[in-house]
Amino acid sequence: MENITLPRKTIILAFLFSLCFLKTTANKTEAHALLQWKSTLIDGEGCTSSWSHINSTGPCNWFGVQCNHAGSVISITLTDCWINGTLLGLDFSALPNVEHLEFYNNKLHGFIPSTISFLAKLVTLDLSINYFTGPFPLNIGNLTELNYLDFGENQLNGTIPTQLGNCIKLSELGLNDNQFIGPIPPSLSQLANLSWLYLDRNNLTGQIPSSLSQLKNLKEFDASWNQLSGNFPLFLLQNGTRFTYFDLSYNQFSGPIPLDIGNLTELIVLDLSSNSFTGQIPSSLGLLNKLYSLSLDNNSLGGEIPEQLGNMSALEYLDVQNNQLEGSFPTAISTLSNLSFIYASNNNLSGAIDPYLGQNSNLKEIHLSSNSLFGELPMCNGSALEILSVENNQFSGPLPTYLRNCSDLSHLDLSNNNFRGSFQFFTQNPNLEILRVSENNIFGNIPAEFGNSTTLLELALGSNHLTSKIPEELTRLSSLRFLDLSNNSLSNSLPSNICRMKYLEILDISMNQLSGRTPSCLWHMDTIQVLNLDSNKLSENMQSIVGHMPSIRSLHLSNNKLTGDVPLFLKSCSNLAVLDLSKNILYGLVPSWIGTSLPLLRVLCLSSNRLSGKIPPELSELSFLQVIDLSHNNFTGPIPKSFGSFKSMSTRQDGSNFYANGFSDIDSNIDTNKGIIYTAKKGIIYTIWDFVYEVIDWKGNNIFFTKTLFLLNGIDLSCNNLSDEIPAELMTLKGLVFLNLSGNNFIGNIPENIGNLNLLESLDLSRNMISGSIPISMASLTFLAFLNLSYNDLSGRIPTGSQLQILTTQCFIGNEGLCGAPLSKLCPGDATSAVSSSKNADSLDKNGEGDAQERITLFAFVCLGFISGFWLVLGVLFFNKSWNYTYFVIVDNMLENMIKLLAF
Repeated sequence: MENITLPRKTIILAFLFSLCFLKTTANKTEAHALLQWKSTLIDGEGCTSSWSHINSTGPCNWFGVQCNHAGSVISITLTDCWINGTLLGLDFSALPNVEHLEFYNNKLHGFIPSTISFLAKLVTLDLSINYFTGPFPLNIGNLTELNYLDFGENQLNGTIPTQLGNCIKLSELGLNDNQFIGPIPPSLSQLANLSWLYLDRNNLTGQIPSSLSQLKNLKEFDASWNQLSGNFPLFLLQNGTRFTYFDLSYNQFSGPIPLDIGNLTELIVLDLSSNSFTGQIPSSLGLLNKLYSLSLDNNSLGGEIPEQLGNMSALEYLDVQNNQLEGSFPTAISTLSNLSFIYASNNNLSGAIDPYLGQNSNLKEIHLSSNSLFGELPMCNGSALEILSVENNQFSGPLPTYLRNCSDLSHLDLSNNNFRGSFQFFTQNPNLEILRVSENNIFGNIPAEFGNSTTLLELALGSNHLTSKIPEELTRLSSLRFLDLSNNSLSNSLPSNICRMKYLEILDISMNQLSGRTPSCLWHMDTIQVLNLDSNKLSENMQSIVGHMPSIRSLHLSNNKLTGDVPLFLKSCSNLAVLDLSKNILYGLVPSWIGTSLPLLRVLCLSSNRLSGKIPPELSELSFLQVIDLSHNNFTGPIPKSFGSFKSMSTRQDGSNFYANGFSDIDSNIDTNKGIIYTAKKGIIYTIWDFVYEVIDWKGNNIFFTKTLFLLNGIDLSCNNLSDEIPAELMTLKGLVFLNLSGNNFIGNIPENIGNLNLLESLDLSRNMISGSIPISMASLTFLAFLNLSYNDLSGRIPTGSQLQILTTQCFIGNEGLCGAPLSKLCPGDATSAVSSSKNADSLDKNGEGDAQERITLFAFVCLGFISGFWLVLGVLFFNKSWNYTYFVIVDNMLENMIKLLAF
C-alpha cells in the first residue's frame, strides 16, 4: 500500500463508492417497481407482506425475491399465494437482471403484457394455473435465453405464434389447458433442446407437423383433448427410444396403429384413447417392457387382444374398453404380477376367463362388462380387489363364494348374467359399498342380514325371483342412496320405517306384489329424486296423502289401485319432471295448478283412470312438456287451443335441454350430455333414464320407452269424450313425433296445415266424426310410418304421396266417401282399365311376376294388331302392285321387331 500514490488511492475509493451508489440506485429502482406492483394486488395470503420501504434491508430479503452478488433482483417466486390482480402494473424494464419469474397457482388475470420481453435474461417463466386471457404475446420469441416456459391452465386464445420457435434454448414448454386454435406451428421443430411439450386441452386442428421429428430430445409429448386429425404420426417414431410419455387421446386420428410403435422401448405411458383408430392392436406392444399405462379405449379396434401383451412386465393399467375386440381374454395377461387395473368392457370378447386371473394379488379393478364371456368367475385368492364389474355377460353357476376372500371389495356388479343361488354370503363383506346383482336367477328371500351392511350405498337386486316381504332390517342401511328391488315377487307392504334411509335418492320397487297403504313417512323423504312403485297392488285414497318431497324429479305410481283425486301435495314438488299416475282409479278433475306449479314437467301421464271434466288450458303453460298422455278417461269438451303453445313440442328434441332443465341436480353434479348423476360418495354412478319410462301407444302398439323417451314429443288424448273440431293450433307443434286423438267425438275437417308436422311418425284420428277430404299437405309427411283415419266420414280422393300409397287399406276403412289408391274404389273420372291394370300389377308384383305379365300382355296386343291388319289389307294387295311391294317391306320390319321383342 505504501507504493500506491494518493491520486491512485483516490481513484480506487471513488470507484468503490460509485459501485455502492449504483447498487443502491438499482436496489431503489427495483424496490420501487415491485412496491408499485404490490399496490395493485389483492394478497389474501400475505405473501408480499414483507415487501415494504420500512424493511431497510431492501428487496433482496423480501419473501419470494432473490438477488445476485451485486444486489440486483434475479428471481421473483410467488407461487400458491392466490394473489389477485394483473401484470400491467409491473414495470419489467426496471428488472433487467431477472432470470426466474414464477407466479403459478394464483388469481392473476388480464393480458400478459408485451413488456415482459424486456426481461432479456429470463430463463424460467411460469404463469400457469391463473386466469390470463388474450393472445399469446408475440414478442416472447425475443426471450432467447428461455429454458422453461409454462402458460398452462389459463384462458389464452388465438393461435400459437411461429415466433415461439426463436426460443431455441427451450427444454420444457407447457401451453396446455387454454383456448388456442389453429395448427401446431412447424417452427416448434427449431426447439432442438425440447424435452417435454404439452399442448393438451386446447382446440388445435390439422395434422401434427412432420417437422417435429427433428426434436431428437423430446421425451414427453401430450397433444390430447384437441381436434387434431390424420393418421398416426409415423415420423414421431423415428429414433424411437426417446419418448417416455406419449398422449394423443381425445382427438380425431384414424387409420391403424403402426407396428413400429413397439420401437418406443422407453415408454412409460401410452394413451391413444378416444380417437377413430382401426385395425388390430399391434403385437409389438409386447416389446414395451417399461410401459406402466396403456390406454387404447374408445376406438374402433378389432381382432383379438394379442397374447404378447403378457410380456409387458411393468404394466399396471390396461384399458381397451369400448372397441370391437373379439376372441377370448388372453391368459398371458394373468401373468402380469404388477397389473392393478383391467378395463375391457363393451367389446365382443367371448369364452371363459382364465381361473388364475384372480390370483394376482395386486389387482384392484376388473371391468369386463358388456361382452359375451361365459363360464364361472375366477377364484379370488387376494385381498386387493376393490371393484369387479362383469355385468351384461353370460356368466353362470352359483354365486361366486370366492369373493369372501376379497375383504377390500367395495364395488361388485354381476347384473344381467345367469348366476343362481342366494344372497347370503354378500352380507359378510364388511367394505361393500355397491352391490348390483339384478337380472339373474336368484331365488329366495332378501336376507335380513343385509341390514348389517352399513357401508352399502347402492343395492340393486331387481329382476330376479325374490319372494316374501321386504325385511324391516333393510331400513337400517342409513347410508343407502340407491335401492332397486323391482321386477320380483315381493309381497306384503312397504317397511314402515323406510324413511330411516335418510340419504335415499332412488327407490324402485316396481313390478312386485306389494299391497296396502304406503308408509306416511315415505312422502316426507326430502332426498328422494326418483320414486317408482309402478305395477303393484297398492290401494289408498291419494287425497289422504300429506307430504313434502322437494327433491322429487320422477314419480311413478301407475298400475296400482289408487283412488281419489290427483294428490294436492304434488303442488309443492316444483322439481318434478316426470309424473305418471296412469292405470289407477283416480277420479275428479285434472287440477289446473299442474300447469303453474310444476314448471319443469316433461312427461305427464294420467291415462286409464276415471278423470273427467274439461282439460285445463293451464297445462299449456308447461313450456318443457314433451309427452302428455290423458287417454282412456272421461274428458269432455274441446282440446284447448292453447295446446298449440307447447314450447318443447315446437322443435325436434335432442335431450340436451331435458337434463339442463328437467333434471338439474341440487346436491350432486350432473353430466348434462349423458344425464348421469355422480353422487358425493365415490363410485355411485347411475343414469336417470334407467328409471324414467313410459308406455306409449306407438304406431298402433303399446311400446315401453325408457332411455329414448326424452327424444319424443307427443300427445295422446285418445278414448275420451272430447268434441268440437281439431284445433288448427296443434299444427304449429312441428316437433311432434306422435299424435293420437282417436276414439273421441271430433267433428269438422282435418286441419289443412297438418303438413307442418313434418317429423310426425304416428298419427291416429280414427273412430271420430271427422268429415271432408284428406288434406293434400298430409302427403308431405315423409316420416309417417303409421296412419289410422278409419271410421270417420272422410270423402274424396286420397292424396297422392310416397307415404300414403304404401299404407294398407285398413288405415282408411269406415270412410265410405274415400276413393283412390290404395283403396280399390275408383274416383270419378278414373279409367276402369287403368285401375284394373294397377290392381293386377300390385298383385303380381307381390309374387315377383309383374314384369313378366306386362311383357305377355304387350306381346298379345302386338299379335292381335298384326292379324287384324293382315286381313284388312289382304284384299287390297291383290289389286295394287305398289301397295303389294310396300306391304312386304312393312311385314319384314314387323317380323324383325317381333324377334327383338321375344328376345327381350
